[in-house]
Amino acid sequence: MQTAYTLVAEPPFVPHSLQPATMVNVLLDRVVPAVMNAVLKRVDLTSVVLNQVSFDKIIDSIDLNAIAERIDIEAIIARVDLSGIAKQVIDDIDLAGIIRDSSGALASETVVGVRMQSASADDALERVIARFLPGRRRNDRADHPVELSAGNGIDQGAPSSDGG
Repeated sequence: MQTAYTLVAEPPFVPHSLQPATMVNVLLDRVVPAVMNAVLKRVDLTSVVLNQVSFDKIIDSIDLNAIAERIDIEAIIARVDLSGIAKQVIDDIDLAGIIRDSSGALASETVVGVRMQSASADDALERVIARFLPGRRRNDRADHPVELSAGNGIDQGAPSSDGG
């Protein structure tokens, strides 16, 4: 049993191209795009979208993990100028100044360390000399500096043990 719509829109025994439904569809295919273009020219679509579209629903429907899997990280990194970034960072933090300052402090610490080692060496040498020359004291060294002759290594500035 056919409905009334079917009997009117698609009557039996009428060729398809002459049926009312076919004619209406052809007419709509031509008229609707022209009407839509005329309407869209008069409507502010941006305003309609901003007022009528739920961006939260759209964002919630996006699978960010699926998007992240499609990203080619190596291609992105290949486009980054790492050398330029490194140079910019070095310039921004004044790396040359930092190295200059820290090496100056290191040099000062080294000088202090060498002086301390020299003082320790002086003390050790004084103990060795005191062991071989028991009569000498620290005060004597300041008054009579030790002078070794080039040939025999004998202390020429110290008083002799025979008094002369």
